[in-house]
Amino acid sequence: MKKTFLGLCLMMMCAVIPSCKQEPLMVDAEKDNAAAPGLFGSYLQIEPGAYEVVFNEEGTEACIDISFKTINAVEAGDVEVKIALLDADHKEICDMESEDKAFEKALGQAGETFAIKFSTGVDEEKIKTLRESAKFVAITEAEGAVTYKVTGTIAGKPVEGVYEINTRNGKIKGGYHYGSGTSQELIAVKGKYDKKDSSISIVETYNGMETGRWAIKLEPGANCKFVGEMTNYRGNTYEVDMAEDKSLGHLKVPYSAFEGDDEVAAEVEVAEEPDSAGSDDIDEFLDEYQEVLMSLKALSRKAANGDMSAIEAYQEVLEKASSLAEKGNANLANMSSAQRKRFEEILQRASDF
Repeated sequence: MKKTFLGLCLMMMCAVIPSCKQEPLMVDAEKDNAAAPGLFGSYLQIEPGAYEVVFNEEGTEACIDISFKTINAVEAGDVEVKIALLDADHKEICDMESEDKAFEKALGQAGETFAIKFSTGVDEEKIKTLRESAKFVAITEAEGAVTYKVTGTIAGKPVEGVYEINTRNGKIKGGYHYGSGTSQELIAVKGKYDKKDSSISIVETYNGMETGRWAIKLEPGANCKFVGEMTNYRGNTYEVDMAEDKSLGHLKVPYSAFEGDDEVAAEVEVAEEPDSAGSDDIDEFLDEYQEVLMSLKALSRKAANGDMSAIEAYQEVLEKASSLAEKGNANLANMSSAQRKRFEEILQRASDF
């Protein structure tokens, strides 16, 4: 009888003490606002539908499991995604983050679906605000380094290239080469990407010498495009038209071309005024000299690997390079200051052979 009385007392006490457990909160992911913002908008989205925000018993943490889908495949690294709970006017109430690194693997294949847990710290007041106002959930930030392998044309000539865009710092690095019958060594490019309008400013270099500047735009999509103009060192402007080509698995970003270069964006912004003095004949001579050195460098690498035809051709091209060096020295008086500077830079590079 005594035990029965104690049991009834405990039951009555439990009935009057409110439960500490927080009931889940439901929010919606809308179809029209499902895609990630910025560059990742072409690749990642939240699966539309209802989601449950769960609170721990202590009322100190809110968690939500979000289902994502990759719209298009892309090679990406160091990816970080943030979401937020929004009110009825789609204004952010609180951000939520995740330490899960599944994004990079999933982005490599279109149509992948996967779940990520997000969380944020809360208190009693925050929970009250969420219950009163939270209606939606959306991706608010997606950052990382995206690599594009492309084919297309520059000045109507076929090219292949690889470009890495880091959306965190706006830097772009990469390189390209022209089609068959030309050197396959990449001409290095570096520059800045503006996420506001997807514009890209690029400086290209070969053998340490600046060979052109680009003003292009990135057009995202299933096969994104890079379109715009390239102005070479002579001031001639050509059309750039390239599109993503996922079959180019062999191309890699030439990171060695950028060692010690931490001021990429600042360098792109400063453009030298062209020197109007000097003749077109000198420019054509310098073009030829530079192309000969590019061929010489490519041959030297093939010869080092035992290519007999390259060994035979190397000596002939080397003699041509020496002849052009003599011709340049004989025409120093006819060169503008810019042409003379360029000739000296080419000579410096020629000393490596």
